[in-house]
Formats: sequence, C-alpha cells, structure tokens
Amino acid sequence: MLYLVIFEIVYSITDVVVSPSIYIHESVYMVFINEKDRIVHKTVLRFFLILYCGCFGFSLCVFSIQFYYRYLVILGSKLLKTLNDWRFIFWVLCPLGYGVIWAVVSSCILYQTPEANEFVRNVILRDFDMNIDDIIFYGAYFFPKTSDGLYHLDVRSFVGVTIFWILVISSLTIILFCGIKCYTRMRSVMTQSTKFRNLQNQLFYALLVQTIIPIVLMHIPVSCLFIFPLFELDVGNMADILAVTIALFPAIDPLPTMFIIKNYRITILEFICSCLVQTIEHSNTHLQDVYALN
Repeated sequence: MLYLVIFEIVYSITDVVVSPSIYIHESVYMVFINEKDRIVHKTVLRFFLILYCGCFGFSLCVFSIQFYYRYLVILGSKLLKTLNDWRFIFWVLCPLGYGVIWAVVSSCILYQTPEANEFVRNVILRDFDMNIDDIIFYGAYFFPKTSDGLYHLDVRSFVGVTIFWILVISSLTIILFCGIKCYTRMRSVMTQSTKFRNLQNQLFYALLVQTIIPIVLMHIPVSCLFIFPLFELDVGNMADILAVTIALFPAIDPLPTMFIIKNYRITILEFICSCLVQTIEHSNTHLQDVYALN
C-alpha cells in the first residue's frame, strides 16, 4: 500500500506539471504539451512528459498486481511469503518494468518527427491555436504520405504500438483471470453463517466493481487511442478524455471498498457526520458570540 501511495503522489505531481493533451487526427495520435506556456526549460518538459508516459505503464501493472495479490490471499498461496523476504523485490520491479518499457518506447520509438509535425500543423493551429513548433509530443503516425502523394506503412509506429498492446493485454488478462478466480473461490467456500455470507457478498461486489473500473477508465480508452488512428477515425481533441480517465482512476479505485464494505462505510459516514456536527456547533458558538457583542 505504501508503494501504491508513493506512486500516486509521484503521478499526481507529474500530472500537474505536465497537464498533457491527447489528440487524434486521421492516422496520428499524439500526447503533447505546449512548451510556450511553461516556465521550465524544454528539456525538463520532455523529461516530465516521458515520466508521465512511464507512469501510465506503471499503473497498468501496479493495479494488476493488486488483483494478483488478492487472488493469492483468497487461495492461501505460499507465494505470499515472498512479500516478507528478498523476493519482495520482484513485486516492486514488475510495475517498474512496465513503466520503463512504456517510457522507453515513447521516447525512443514513438518520438516526434518532422513528417508528423507537418501533417498535424494546420489542425493543431485550428483546434488549439498553437504552433506545432512550440509543441512537444510522443505518438504514432501509422500511414505517412510520401513525396509522390502515396501512403505507406510506418513500421516504427506499428512496432511501438504493438509493444504497448502486449502490456495492455497482459494487464487486462491478469485482472480478468484473477477476478474470475477470486469470484469462483469465494463462491466455493461460501459459509452458511449469515454474517460471513454477507461479508463475502460485499467483498464479491467490491471486487466486481474494482474489476470494471480499470477496464472502463484505462484499458478501453487506451485501446481506442491505438485503434482509432489505425482506421483513421478522426476524433480530434475528444481523445483528451483519456487524460481525464487516467487522472480519475487512482481516486476512484478505492471507493468500492470504502462504500460497499459495510464496516468501512459506517466508519466513513460516522466520521463525516462527526465533522458536520463539529462544524455546526462551531458556527453556532460563533453566532452566539457575535450576538453577545451586539
């Protein structure tokens, strides 16, 4: 959990610094920032944009690891002991590996090219009122046009996106596999005790919602980011929704557990009610003091 908290802090800082936009035009998708509006140097901005891309790859794995951990707990697996010895490093390195791969592919394969610059120059000026020369971006240009006006397949873009697909599909597979296994395991050990049966149902529904959340907020949007340019579906700045869903995911992910599990829900509501009561009492005391002075 501490590992996840540290990641979310780093991601939040990176998101505030970068505040990227995502854009799709025909066979191009791009994640970009406008350096003209920033006070830091272009090299620093480029670093933070790469870090932002890496954070997305990291998040794909770290939340999949959460599902794998839950599966091991329900299974009572001996692999849980690896969290208490030197093998814990593998739990840490796996998300880091995803993040590093995503960052390296973005910076070394899906880098900004003059051909892509010229292709999106007019639409960036039209839709964002920005000069393409002031923009830093990473992305793919699947079907660039040659000097004779013909389109050709850009192998570099396909290689980069294929690597991304491998990471996305592997993350989704882990989530679905562990989610289904957790469900079947919970049903197979369902106790006759009403108390424990209610708790197991709550855990199941929390797991169900937490399985849907990353699929809806991360896997589906990023899949659309890769698929739309392949079929030249020009959605323009509507692709920016992906940046919003990525930012929302860490905040929304804990909510099912907090509000579906009865004990957590009661504790949270009691805390909120206590804060409201204290606020009202403080306001009443302040009003009484004001009236007394008058």
